[in-house]
Amino acid sequence: MTTARTIITLALEAMNRLAPGEALDADLAAVCLRRLNAIADDWSARRDLLPVASFAELDTANVLPAGYQGALAAALAVALAPALLGGATPSLLMAEKKAMFNVANNILPAVISANPLAPRCDGGNIMNGWS
Repeated sequence: MTTARTIITLALEAMNRLAPGEALDADLAAVCLRRLNAIADDWSARRDLLPVASFAELDTANVLPAGYQGALAAALAVALAPALLGGATPSLLMAEKKAMFNVANNILPAVISANPLAPRCDGGNIMNGWS
């Protein structure tokens, strides 16, 4: 389960604006929550990209697919960077790009077995060819 507070904390830690274990300031949390909801609204406009339309409160638990917590945190860090850092750093931009790639291409790799006793579900394998 993911909360908005967790996503915001991850984003601020990535920006070195919040030390691990440091309490989140209420005013900064409100600004971050508004920006996070703007990102959620943008992602919801794209079909099936985000199962949550908005984050109502900081501590409400939300179920997100694998990778979405990191992708939201990375996107939030990039969105907040101009106001908090004067601009997005290359490392923040790269982290966002990687996280978005992982979310957009959430494909499980195929399993190839060299075991001759393994069942042939697909009609062939890399060693014998495909029927």
